[in-house]
Parts: sequence; C-alpha cells; structure tokens
Amino acid sequence: MFKVFCDFDGTISLNDVGNEFFTKFTNGKAKSFVDLWKEGKIDSKEMYLHSVAQLNISRHQLYEFINSQKIDPFFFDFVKQCEAGSDQVSIVSDGMDFYIQSILSRNELDYLTVYSNKLFWSNGKLKAEFPYYEWSCGKCANCKGYHLRRFKEPGDELILIGDGLSDVCAIKEADIIFAKNDLAKHCLKNEIEFIEFRNFSDIIDQFNKKSKS
Repeated sequence: MFKVFCDFDGTISLNDVGNEFFTKFTNGKAKSFVDLWKEGKIDSKEMYLHSVAQLNISRHQLYEFINSQKIDPFFFDFVKQCEAGSDQVSIVSDGMDFYIQSILSRNELDYLTVYSNKLFWSNGKLKAEFPYYEWSCGKCANCKGYHLRRFKEPGDELILIGDGLSDVCAIKEADIIFAKNDLAKHCLKNEIEFIEFRNFSDIIDQFNKKSKS
C-alpha cells in the first residue's frame, strides 16, 4: 500500500500561502526571520514566533486573503485516484492549519488528515502553537521526517511530494520522492533519486504507469 505524504504550500496550493501571508501582513518584516531560518541560525518555530508578533491583520483581511488562494486543479483528482486504490493521503506541513484547513474545506477536501502547526485567534490577536515540536529535528517546527517514520508499517511504500526546504528531513524516510523547485534542486545537488513534477497531473500519470507495470 502507498502512504502518500504531501506538502501543502507551493505543492497543493498554487502559491506559497504561508510566505505570502507573512510577507504581506508584516509589511515584509518576516523576510529577515525567513532568511535566518534558511541560513540555519534559527529553527522555523522561532521564525514563526517572531513573524506572528509582527502581524497586523484583521479577521476580515485574513479570510479575504485565504479565500483568494487556489490549489492545483489536479489535486482533487489525485486524491480520488489514491482513494480508489486504497492508498492513504496525508498532508504534512511546516505551515499553519488555519489557512490549510480553510482552503481544503473550500475545495471539499477538509476530511484529509493534516499534520501542521497551529494558528488561532486569542484575545483579538493571532497566536501560534507547535504540537509536534517535541519531535523536532532542530530545524523544523513540524518535522516531516518524524511523521513518515511513525506511520511506516511493514509492506508500506512511503511517497513524499514536496517543493521546498522543509521537505528535506523527510527525504531519507521516503521510498519514492516527487519533487520540484527547491526540493528538486536539493535532490540534484545531493544525487538523490527523485521524480520531477510540475503539477499533480504529472503525478497522476506516474501512478497510472505504476498500476500498469
């Protein structure tokens, strides 16, 4: 059985929703914290805590922003194909559940299991929580490698689908890697075998080939 672990930002969603959100509503102040994270000077929990503290946003602005975000038009078909083959699809993200769940709900996919960080309103302000930080790798607030390790059972084939640096920790746990953008560059640089994709139509094609082989 395939167990599919899929990144959200820039993979399921057409845009990097979290990056756009924190850039827009901190007036660009979040970028310096993102740069520190990329340089390995802070982990993503610290990056988020600093960024959330800089947010200036109303509830109306938040929902307006979320409602403007779109997902890969082929992702819904990919999920249905996996379900037809009894393959499990989970979303693993170092982003925030607030926008992930809202966007999935709008696309009738809110039944999918999501493992992510949490963002919520408290006393009129947005606060962040990190339910999986206990198992952090030291770089991620929500380490994807941890989730792949804890759900692997004998006979499973783990598939990772991602596009960015937050997916790197899960590479060594996956049997098959679908990658694009920064994750594909990382795989190429480190001579890690992967399947490059542009969108979920490419992944559907690969699944069809496997089912025929």
